[in-house]
Amino acid sequence: MSAAIDKRRINGPDRLHMPVFRDSNAATNAKGVEKTSKQGDEGRMVEGSSRGRDEELRPLYIQTSLIPQATGSCYIECSSPSASSSSSPSSRSIKIACAVYGPRQPSIGASAGGSGGRAGFADKAELNVECRYAPFAVAGGGGGVGGRMKPGKHLDSTLLSSRIRSALLPAVRLDLLPKAAIDIYLTVLDAGGSGSTGGSSLPASTASLESCAALGLTAASAALALADVDMWGLAVGALASVQSSPSPTRILIDPTPAEAAAASSSAASSSIVSLATMPALGSVISLDTMTTSGSGLGLDDMDAAVRALERAAAKVHLVVAEALQDEVKQRQERGLGSVGR
Repeated sequence: MSAAIDKRRINGPDRLHMPVFRDSNAATNAKGVEKTSKQGDEGRMVEGSSRGRDEELRPLYIQTSLIPQATGSCYIECSSPSASSSSSPSSRSIKIACAVYGPRQPSIGASAGGSGGRAGFADKAELNVECRYAPFAVAGGGGGVGGRMKPGKHLDSTLLSSRIRSALLPAVRLDLLPKAAIDIYLTVLDAGGSGSTGGSSLPASTASLESCAALGLTAASAALALADVDMWGLAVGALASVQSSPSPTRILIDPTPAEAAAASSSAASSSIVSLATMPALGSVISLDTMTTSGSGLGLDDMDAAVRALERAAAKVHLVVAEALQDEVKQRQERGLGSVGR
């Protein structure tokens, strides 16, 4: 008699070996170039040869309509500056896949408060966000076998779900979809380093978690637009590491976990600032700060960090909008309609 097989679990190898890629851009201009929006065969990306300035974004890749079964889906990847030439955990990229299902009729248990009774009328749609980490997403594995995470939910998954849902609520027109449910599922394929479940330092784990939250928000917003869900605007997340002491203040946009840890150890006072915004409307959805060393940020340093994050979010918003525009053109060519909202 054959043993039962758990089909929901990823039955991969016990040990994880990161591939080593040859850096094809090693002999390019060492001064760094301004990142431009470039369309590839299957998606759109922002690329640059190196991080020559603190306000430069890391290379970003976006692919739409990744999951055919979903109403809207998006894949987003943020590469590390040294990811192509190193296999260390600190140089790993952040990779997130997002799928949106709905608007559809909510389940009886969810719409009736989990009591299993008959659903009542709701004047607004119900927005559900669920984030999960792949077993190989976090370096160190959080106590798993062979450097893999244990199956099931983790603290980071709950925090990500709450952060992304809170940032999406002001952007989505839930009042136009009464008695409906929108389900958003995000899978973190690579967390970009050691998360809090991997036992890394506080600055590195915070930067990894906040980077996943910012990219997850951007991916979820793009997937909602592809699902024809009415929105006030595309929601975009951005992250910065701020060294307020010693002077002058240094603001590093989109830091890797290794860069955040190095900034915290070398500065007397440093903080991590995350921003969720709708660049098309010029509005701020949420602003969070976490002090990693010292006494925190002053008002002038906070204002400078917010302005730098708004400029970074505007660049990401442009790339997401162009990716959605490319998807609309492809749908029109195939005769499948367009993104309605």
